[in-house]
Amino acid sequence: MANLVTLIRGLLLGLLAGFIFLPQPEGLFVWIPGLLYGGSLGGDFLDGYVARHLDIETVLGAKLDMELDSLGVLIASLVAYSYGMISHL
Repeated sequence: MANLVTLIRGLLLGLLAGFIFLPQPEGLFVWIPGLLYGGSLGGDFLDGYVARHLDIETVLGAKLDMELDSLGVLIASLVAYSYGMISHL
């Protein structure tokens, strides 16, 4: 169950990665990248809670969680850079 939540986080991050190659959304759609990343962060809390609460922690789940944390920061940074929200040095 906890690994399923983690995989859903991966799906959200995959959807967020698509915004790297799209023009910046306008109007209400401008919130979509932030909501996807926020959903991923919420899933990060939830998968750990579920694993500990149900006592189903696994080595795979722990590694997958760490990798998705890192991937999420990378993707969010790339989206922000592609939209000109952060500049290069």
